[in-house]
Amino acid sequence: DPRCGEYSIEELCSAIYHQLCAFATRQNMAGMIAANVQPQQLIALRLAPSAGGEARASSGRAPVKPGGVNLLRGMIRTGAGAARIRIRAHFQTFSGGPSNAPVAELFAGPQSEFGPEWQPLMLAFLPPKDASFMSLELVASAGAELLLANPSLR
Repeated sequence: DPRCGEYSIEELCSAIYHQLCAFATRQNMAGMIAANVQPQQLIALRLAPSAGGEARASSGRAPVKPGGVNLLRGMIRTGAGAARIRIRAHFQTFSGGPSNAPVAELFAGPQSEFGPEWQPLMLAFLPPKDASFMSLELVASAGAELLLANPSLR
């Protein structure tokens, strides 16, 4: 509390350490983790189309910052081959109609760009100024595999 005066870095670290030691029991930590889990972000999406086909999946609507940089984050894992995958954003106005620039290609390329090990996904994009919401579309061509976990927008 800054009203109590100034603290040195050592005093702050000591106070924080002792507070954490007093609070960090197995039961308290389990309760904090359970309370902070947001079910709408615990999404694991797997696309693996049949031979000769294409698989598509779409998310629900999420709010975006119109005219400002937005960041799609999550964890991604794909196959290792040259089959193609696409990640698209579909933008809507506040009333639910399509935006002036309704679709943006966030990624289009071979699945080997990501690879078979889980890794962070971060794609920056600029929504149109009239967009209030977006939905995500994932497309995997024949032979591709695409797994996306915990997608979120910032």
